[in-house]
Amino acid sequence: MPCCLCFSDAPLNESELKGQRAEAIGRYVGNVNTFQTKLIDVPCSCATLPCCLISAWPYLSPCVQVHMRYRVLNHVSPGSGWTHYQCCQGYCPVCCFKPSDTPHTFPCTCMYLEACCCPALAASANRFVIMDKYGLMPDPCDNSLIRMNNFLLLARCICDIAAIFDKNLRHAAQILDCLSEVLFWSTLGCMTAQTYAEVQFREQAASAVVYQPMPADSDYGSYEAPKAPSAPPAAAE
Repeated sequence: MPCCLCFSDAPLNESELKGQRAEAIGRYVGNVNTFQTKLIDVPCSCATLPCCLISAWPYLSPCVQVHMRYRVLNHVSPGSGWTHYQCCQGYCPVCCFKPSDTPHTFPCTCMYLEACCCPALAASANRFVIMDKYGLMPDPCDNSLIRMNNFLLLARCICDIAAIFDKNLRHAAQILDCLSEVLFWSTLGCMTAQTYAEVQFREQAASAVVYQPMPADSDYGSYEAPKAPSAPPAAAE
């Protein structure tokens, strides 16, 4: 993740708003609200680091994504369970991922398959639901990640083509493949932890609004129960 600092976090221009990830992020560019936790700060916080590490582990990430989808859906529609589940929540309308008004017969099973087969789409869908709910704009680190990803894809393409003529470049291509994998899983872990932190913050803020203790210095806070009337004074002799 620190490697992203080498790439600009300025807003994406029209030529960069191409590709699956860039197009998905582009729809939120006009929003004004921001995440409570920046993507670059996720690994540095004790509150989000555990979730980040677990989500970045390939064998545990599917379970985390299933839990987060259930958490996100019930955050947006409390008590709805899996009723509103859709494949990638309709954010990737291709093939079986197309949104439908018909509820899934086995939503939990479908979610497990989605998390195992398409972990990036599953994590992105969880994040997009929260971004739509609160009108959140992309994190500046998103722009750096997109530019870094474009750079790695271009470098891999050049190395793969050059390796056809020079076998010594195959090692460079393999190194770039490893870097891409590291970038993918670290980004997925940070995205999941950021979504988790945002849901936690919103739920805590909502509970604070529901229950607000009365300030001690207010008129009602200093209210005392009326005392029982005292006995009348004895008559003078």
